[in-house]
Amino acid sequence: MSKVISDQVAKAEMLISGLKKYSDIAKSAGLDTKVLAELETDSLALGKENVELERLMSEAKAASRNANKKLADLRSKFQAVKKQVKLGTDPSKWGLVGIMDKK
Repeated sequence: MSKVISDQVAKAEMLISGLKKYSDIAKSAGLDTKVLAELETDSLALGKENVELERLMSEAKAASRNANKKLADLRSKFQAVKKQVKLGTDPSKWGLVGIMDKK
């Protein structure tokens, strides 16, 4: 879980637990069971959303690593092909195949 979200969920759970245990404090503060139930529902929903967010972030990191590997491979192959074209072709024709290097 995200540190900020997990901390807030933990604080909400602690508050809910305490107010359920000491209902006289909740009543004296003007809080009924409906308010506590809503707070508990929201806390649980946020916890679930955070788990989903962490899963998606993990997937995004894996996809990013994969894309970076493919990018490095493409760059390497591109440079090799470009070098081969430059060595075997007249410089005036390089622009025809997208090589904008000047010589």
